[in-house]
Amino acid sequence: MKPNITLHETLEFVNHYHKDDLYGRYPYVYHLFDVANTLRKACLTAKVDEEHTEFLYKAALLHDIIEDHPEICKEYPSMNQVEVCKHIFGEKLGEVVWRLTDEDAPTRKERKSLTLAKTFSCPNASVVKMADRICNITQGIAEGNLNKGRMYFREHIDFLNFYDNSNVTADLFYILRGKYLNLHHILKKNFGE
Repeated sequence: MKPNITLHETLEFVNHYHKDDLYGRYPYVYHLFDVANTLRKACLTAKVDEEHTEFLYKAALLHDIIEDHPEICKEYPSMNQVEVCKHIFGEKLGEVVWRLTDEDAPTRKERKSLTLAKTFSCPNASVVKMADRICNITQGIAEGNLNKGRMYFREHIDFLNFYDNSNVTADLFYILRGKYLNLHHILKKNFGE
């Protein structure tokens, strides 16, 4: 089994592939560090050990790499997506990165449904996805992005059902779920019926 890549290697990989990407008006790494730091704070509150916290931090930094840069998989034509992730990032980390990568489907609803099913069958991927959703909603609200707000409000029930049925560590689960529900109340106030 290949060991997971180091934090230094993760940072180099992320900076290389996302160097020209944007998240709104910010460099894309802004979003990746936002997700990683949101997760790290929740891990500290939940008293998650340092090794597992670093593992989740690396997964958060890599959570969009494959879907944003499909050319990575094209470099390994004899491998499927999960094999490529495990080959590059290591067995355990690669599995989580793959589970966070959007599936192919004709509509966003279908794509998200397929992806959330694989994401939320893995506790580590589940908490990274929740931190990602928290950061996306927070940023959308901060920027006054009404379209993003409406989209996340419409997806709320499906998202929370997947999350509530996942097998996430209790303390970390409740910390992130509480943050998410607080943001949902803001969305409901602005986009609810």
